[in-house]
Amino acid sequence: MLIRHLGAFDGLRDWLTTGTNIIPLTDRAELGWFPPEALPEDGRSSQRRFAEKLSGELMGEGVRKGFTYRWIPNHLQDAHGLIVPRPFLNIVGFAAQWALQRGPKAQYSRLLHYTELQAALEQTSLYRAKELAEEHPVVQRLELLRNMVLLTDRRTLVGRWGSPAPHAEDGFGIDGNAAFEELVRLGVLKVRPDDRIDVPDIYRFGYAIKRKGGVARPR
Repeated sequence: MLIRHLGAFDGLRDWLTTGTNIIPLTDRAELGWFPPEALPEDGRSSQRRFAEKLSGELMGEGVRKGFTYRWIPNHLQDAHGLIVPRPFLNIVGFAAQWALQRGPKAQYSRLLHYTELQAALEQTSLYRAKELAEEHPVVQRLELLRNMVLLTDRRTLVGRWGSPAPHAEDGFGIDGNAAFEELVRLGVLKVRPDDRIDVPDIYRFGYAIKRKGGVARPR
Protein backbone atom coordinates (compact mmCIF):
# COMPACT_ATOMS: atom_id res chain seq x y z
CA MET A 1 0.00 0.00 0.00
CA LEU A 2 2.81 2.43 0.86
CA ILE A 3 4.70 1.81 -2.39
CA ARG A 4 1.51 2.09 -4.40
CA HIS A 5 0.73 5.40 -2.69
CA LEU A 6 4.21 6.76 -3.45
CA GLY A 7 3.91 5.60 -7.04
CA ALA A 8 0.92 7.87 -7.59
CA PHE A 9 3.26 10.90 -7.70
CA ASP A 10 5.50 11.42 -10.72
CA GLY A 11 8.61 12.46 -8.80
CA LEU A 12 8.32 9.66 -6.25
CA ARG A 13 7.57 7.14 -8.98
CA ASP A 14 10.82 8.12 -10.69
CA TRP A 15 12.60 7.79 -7.35
CA LEU A 16 11.21 4.27 -6.86
CA THR A 17 12.13 3.03 -10.32
CA THR A 18 15.63 4.48 -10.69
CA GLY A 19 18.91 4.21 -8.83
CA THR A 20 20.51 1.24 -7.11
CA ASN A 21 17.53 -0.31 -5.34
CA ILE A 22 14.83 -0.32 -7.99
CA ILE A 23 11.23 -1.14 -7.13
CA PRO A 24 9.48 -2.16 -10.37
CA LEU A 25 6.03 -0.69 -10.97
CA THR A 26 3.33 -1.72 -13.43
CA ASP A 27 0.93 0.79 -14.95
CA ARG A 28 -2.64 -0.50 -14.58
CA ALA A 29 -4.24 2.47 -16.29
CA GLU A 30 -7.02 3.97 -14.17
CA LEU A 31 -6.06 1.81 -11.19
CA GLY A 32 -2.65 3.44 -10.98
CA TRP A 33 0.88 2.08 -10.59
CA PHE A 34 1.34 -1.20 -8.76
CA PRO A 35 4.44 -2.84 -7.26
CA PRO A 36 4.83 -6.63 -7.38
CA GLU A 37 2.06 -8.34 -5.40
CA ALA A 38 4.52 -9.66 -2.84
CA LEU A 39 7.97 -8.15 -2.42
CA PRO A 40 10.42 -10.73 -1.04
CA GLU A 41 12.10 -9.89 2.25
CA ASP A 42 15.55 -9.78 0.66
CA GLY A 43 17.02 -9.50 -2.81
CA ARG A 44 17.53 -6.80 -5.44
CA SER A 45 13.90 -5.64 -5.48
CA SER A 46 12.71 -6.43 -1.97
CA GLN A 47 11.38 -5.09 1.31
CA ARG A 48 14.94 -4.68 2.52
CA ARG A 49 16.04 -2.68 -0.52
CA PHE A 50 12.96 -0.46 -0.35
CA ALA A 51 13.63 0.35 3.32
CA GLU A 52 17.27 1.12 2.51
CA LYS A 53 16.16 3.36 -0.34
CA LEU A 54 13.73 5.11 1.99
CA SER A 55 15.98 5.74 4.99
CA GLY A 56 19.23 3.81 4.80
CA GLU A 57 20.29 0.37 5.96
CA LEU A 58 20.44 0.98 9.72
CA MET A 59 18.37 2.86 12.32
CA GLY A 60 21.44 4.41 13.91
CA GLU A 61 25.16 3.95 14.31
CA GLY A 62 25.88 0.23 14.17
CA VAL A 63 23.80 -2.91 13.67
CA ARG A 64 22.70 -2.96 17.33
CA LYS A 65 20.28 -0.15 16.47
CA GLY A 66 18.53 -2.45 14.04
CA PHE A 67 18.06 -2.82 10.30
CA THR A 68 15.52 -0.40 8.85
CA TYR A 69 13.56 -3.07 6.97
CA ARG A 70 12.98 -4.92 10.24
CA TRP A 71 12.64 -1.89 12.52
CA ILE A 72 9.62 -0.49 10.69
CA PRO A 73 7.34 -3.56 10.87
CA ASN A 74 8.62 -4.50 14.33
CA HIS A 75 7.41 -1.16 15.68
CA LEU A 76 4.11 -1.16 13.79
CA GLN A 77 2.89 -4.66 14.63
CA ASP A 78 0.50 -5.56 17.41
CA ALA A 79 1.00 -8.26 20.04
CA HIS A 80 -0.12 -10.91 17.53
CA GLY A 81 2.46 -9.78 14.97
CA LEU A 82 -0.21 -8.24 12.73
CA ILE A 83 0.04 -4.88 10.95
CA VAL A 84 -2.79 -2.93 9.36
CA PRO A 85 -1.82 -0.89 6.27
CA ARG A 86 -2.48 2.67 7.46
CA PRO A 87 0.39 2.91 10.01
CA PHE A 88 2.87 2.36 7.16
CA LEU A 89 1.49 5.43 5.41
CA ASN A 90 1.29 7.40 8.64
CA ILE A 91 4.84 6.81 9.84
CA VAL A 92 6.28 7.96 6.51
CA GLY A 93 3.90 10.92 6.32
CA PHE A 94 4.57 12.05 9.88
CA ALA A 95 8.32 11.57 9.39
CA ALA A 96 8.15 13.81 6.33
CA GLN A 97 6.28 16.46 8.35
CA TRP A 98 8.93 16.27 11.08
CA ALA A 99 11.67 16.70 8.46
CA LEU A 100 9.99 19.73 6.89
CA GLN A 101 9.45 21.39 10.26
CA ARG A 102 13.02 20.93 11.47
CA GLY A 103 14.96 20.69 8.23
CA PRO A 104 15.53 17.43 6.33
CA LYS A 105 18.51 15.34 7.42
CA ALA A 106 18.35 12.63 4.77
CA GLN A 107 21.43 12.21 2.60
CA TYR A 108 22.06 10.97 -0.90
CA SER A 109 18.80 9.96 -2.62
CA ARG A 110 17.00 8.86 0.56
CA LEU A 111 13.67 10.41 1.46
CA LEU A 112 14.05 10.26 5.23
CA HIS A 113 16.61 10.12 8.03
CA TYR A 114 16.20 7.36 10.59
CA THR A 115 15.65 9.90 13.38
CA GLU A 116 12.63 11.21 11.47
CA LEU A 117 11.09 7.74 11.44
CA GLN A 118 11.76 7.42 15.17
CA ALA A 119 10.12 10.78 15.81
CA ALA A 120 7.06 9.81 13.77
CA LEU A 121 6.42 6.70 15.83
CA GLU A 122 4.66 8.61 18.62
CA GLN A 123 2.03 10.21 16.39
CA THR A 124 1.63 7.03 14.36
CA SER A 125 0.95 5.15 17.59
CA LEU A 126 -1.54 7.75 18.79
CA TYR A 127 -3.51 7.60 15.54
CA ARG A 128 -3.61 3.80 15.55
CA ALA A 129 -4.68 3.64 19.20
CA LYS A 130 -7.48 6.16 18.58
CA GLU A 131 -8.55 4.26 15.48
CA LEU A 132 -8.84 0.98 17.38
CA ALA A 133 -10.50 2.68 20.37
CA GLU A 134 -13.33 3.91 18.14
CA GLU A 135 -14.31 0.29 17.60
CA HIS A 136 -13.14 -1.05 20.97
CA PRO A 137 -13.40 1.64 23.69
CA VAL A 138 -11.61 -0.61 26.18
CA VAL A 139 -8.36 0.48 24.49
CA GLN A 140 -8.78 3.85 26.22
CA ARG A 141 -7.86 2.13 29.48
CA LEU A 142 -4.26 2.48 28.34
CA GLU A 143 -4.64 6.09 29.48
CA LEU A 144 -4.44 4.75 33.04
CA LEU A 145 -0.94 3.45 32.24
CA ARG A 146 0.42 6.83 31.13
CA ASN A 147 4.06 7.26 32.26
CA MET A 148 4.20 3.70 33.60
CA VAL A 149 7.51 1.93 32.96
CA LEU A 150 7.17 -1.54 31.45
CA LEU A 151 7.54 -4.47 31.76
CA THR A 152 4.90 -5.10 34.44
CA ASP A 153 2.67 -7.86 35.77
CA ARG A 154 -0.98 -8.72 35.36
CA ARG A 155 -1.87 -7.89 38.96
CA THR A 156 -0.66 -4.31 38.55
CA LEU A 157 -2.69 -3.75 35.39
CA VAL A 158 -5.85 -5.37 36.73
CA GLY A 159 -5.56 -3.16 39.81
CA ARG A 160 -5.36 -0.02 37.70
CA TRP A 161 -8.26 -1.15 35.57
CA GLY A 162 -10.53 -1.82 38.51
CA SER A 163 -12.36 1.35 37.51
CA PRO A 164 -13.25 2.37 33.95
CA ALA A 165 -11.17 4.92 32.09
CA PRO A 166 -12.49 8.48 32.23
CA HIS A 167 -15.42 9.01 29.85
CA ALA A 168 -15.11 5.45 28.52
CA GLU A 169 -18.20 3.28 28.33
CA ASP A 170 -16.47 0.10 27.28
CA GLY A 171 -18.80 -2.46 28.83
CA PHE A 172 -16.26 -3.83 31.32
CA GLY A 173 -17.04 -1.58 34.27
CA ILE A 174 -14.83 -2.40 37.25
CA ASP A 175 -13.89 -5.85 35.95
CA GLY A 176 -10.18 -5.31 35.43
CA ASN A 177 -9.59 -8.98 34.63
CA ALA A 178 -12.11 -8.95 31.79
CA ALA A 179 -10.61 -5.73 30.42
CA PHE A 180 -7.16 -7.33 30.58
CA GLU A 181 -8.28 -10.42 28.65
CA GLU A 182 -9.98 -8.29 25.99
CA LEU A 183 -6.86 -6.20 25.45
CA VAL A 184 -4.80 -9.38 25.09
CA ARG A 185 -7.32 -10.65 22.53
CA LEU A 186 -7.11 -7.38 20.59
CA GLY A 187 -3.30 -7.54 20.45
CA VAL A 188 -2.90 -4.45 22.63
CA LEU A 189 -1.20 -6.39 25.43
CA LYS A 190 1.49 -9.01 25.04
CA VAL A 191 2.03 -11.68 27.68
CA ARG A 192 5.67 -12.72 27.56
CA PRO A 193 6.85 -16.28 28.31
CA ASP A 194 7.85 -15.21 31.85
CA ASP A 195 4.30 -13.80 32.34
CA ARG A 196 5.46 -10.19 32.32
CA ILE A 197 3.22 -7.86 30.35
CA ASP A 198 4.27 -5.59 27.52
CA VAL A 199 2.47 -3.12 25.26
CA PRO A 200 3.54 -3.09 21.58
CA ASP A 201 5.07 0.17 20.39
CA ILE A 202 2.18 0.81 18.00
CA TYR A 203 -0.01 1.41 21.07
CA ARG A 204 2.54 2.24 23.76
CA PHE A 205 3.93 5.46 22.31
CA GLY A 206 0.53 7.08 21.85
CA TYR A 207 -0.17 6.84 25.57
CA ALA A 208 3.34 7.81 26.73
CA ILE A 209 3.88 4.38 28.28
CA LYS A 210 7.59 3.81 28.80
CA ARG A 211 9.81 0.78 28.49
CA LYS A 212 13.40 0.38 29.62
CA GLY A 213 15.58 0.25 26.54
CA GLY A 214 12.80 1.48 24.26
CA VAL A 215 13.12 3.90 21.35
CA ALA A 216 14.11 7.37 22.54
CA ARG A 217 12.09 10.21 21.07
CA PRO A 218 14.35 12.52 19.00
CA ARG A 219 14.41 16.13 20.16
